Amino acid sequence: MAGRPPSLQRKLVLLVLSAVTAAVAVSTGFAVWQQATSYATTRKQALVATAQVFAAAAGPATAAHNREGAFFALRAIGQVPNLQYAVIRGSDGRELASLGSASRLANDATVPADGELSVFDLLVSGTLQVDVAIVNGGDTVGRLTLVGGIADLWPRLL
Repeated sequence: MAGRPPSLQRKLVLLVLSAVTAAVAVSTGFAVWQQATSYATTRKQALVATAQVFAAAAGPATAAHNREGAFFALRAIGQVPNLQYAVIRGSDGRELASLGSASRLANDATVPADGELSVFDLLVSGTLQVDVAIVNGGDTVGRLTLVGGIADLWPRLL
């Protein structure tokens, strides 16, 4: 006996199952992308705002190249959740103070100057870095770099 061709009923069942599976996969992918986009926006805004607050506190010390004052401006960094590392650099690029430690890969996400963060870059990253100007009396006197962890991204998506 040669195999009989599949019946119309079997073909319709397979077609419906394939369509439902494809629809679920597309809607799940879209939901994950939306959640990741929302997370990226929220996390970026929180890190930039935190960096700007610490940059304002570090302004006078950075302008005076006061290492101790710059370090004191960073002391509260340890109280901010998911912040791993902070560094203050003077206008000459030399480090005035740093606090914490972070392991970063070369391709980890960094918030660019235009502020747009790629969701794909965030999904494959372990940390997020922001860099803001330190302004004192209207003059840019240095830069503050913060590195924050994003380990809570994947549990939110799954």
